[in-house]
Amino acid sequence: MMFQIYMVAPLIAIIGADMDIGKQLIQFLIPAITISMGISSLLSGKFIFHFGEKKIFQMTSITLALSAFSAYLSQDGFSLLTSRIICGVAMGSFLPLTFRIIAVHFPKRKRLMPIVIIIFGMAGGMTFGPVFGLLAYDFLGWRLEFAVMGIICTTLALISGYLWSWKTADLKEITISKGDSNGRKHGIGRICILLFILLNGIFHSGLFILVNALLPARYNLGSMFMGFFLLDFGLPGLILVVILAALSRWPGIIKMEIIGLFILTLSMVVILLDVPIWMTLLALGLLSVGYNITQPLFFGIVGKLGNTRGDQRDIQLGLCALFIGYGLGPLIFGFLLKYGNLSTVLFLMLLTTLLAIIASRIFEHED
Repeated sequence: MMFQIYMVAPLIAIIGADMDIGKQLIQFLIPAITISMGISSLLSGKFIFHFGEKKIFQMTSITLALSAFSAYLSQDGFSLLTSRIICGVAMGSFLPLTFRIIAVHFPKRKRLMPIVIIIFGMAGGMTFGPVFGLLAYDFLGWRLEFAVMGIICTTLALISGYLWSWKTADLKEITISKGDSNGRKHGIGRICILLFILLNGIFHSGLFILVNALLPARYNLGSMFMGFFLLDFGLPGLILVVILAALSRWPGIIKMEIIGLFILTLSMVVILLDVPIWMTLLALGLLSVGYNITQPLFFGIVGKLGNTRGDQRDIQLGLCALFIGYGLGPLIFGFLLKYGNLSTVLFLMLLTTLLAIIASRIFEHED
């Protein structure tokens, strides 16, 4: 899912020119699907209750394939964006359903690994999707890239559908207990966590846009070298995801947050300066590491999974904030880049400051 969403990140201008889509409209290529997914996730509880988890699982799996084929077949910008909005709405229940199943069917001591797999899958898709999109474009073109993704997603849907029926033949419909979420997630604490997730989504997706806009023009990079730049931007941090997911359970993690935000700030300053290419590569790698150090809070809203209605509502709110942040990032950074690098730098500094303040508020108490 994340691979397909972010595959188009380095190809936005190319797709816009090929389909004669205006610069203002083409910027909605990623937000069209991510924001609709975020809004849809708020209603996922009602969807799952009405249709059942098996039908929702089948629908989201099929929709993932259909979204790729619809992009391949789209003839104009309106049909492309409309298909992504519709598919985003249909896929909004996917992650809430996943966390719901983990909360009900995995005991607490066995929940860490499924959550790590989810985070690793999302981070992996965001890392390798843009790299594939850029490197494969010269050989396939963007339409055939979507066709390949459609075939892969169809295959995965068939395999996972078979595994669902074989592995969970005796799985009963999930029953959510009455009650609210634990007190730690109420009031200001819940707002802080949701705001942190939202700002992180804006930060991450916005950086994709910044890197794609800044580096090719500065160093006159071809597709191959830009693909390696994007890999350098995502891979070092991806390697840390599993380790940091485990570290997120340790007390005193606020120190990690401050270190991560310091690395982010230093890396961004280097990237925005006109330095030799090797220094930019090093800064991109550090940027990836610094960003992922801050990620234990990325899913902070689901740190303690439960099967009460309040816990499930928190999951839906957290995922809504996450995907809306993914959608707002390209829009905000795309707008700021029109006015030069200074406005972008100031906004990045503001984001970093806000993340540090909110992190200290969330971990005000050791528990």
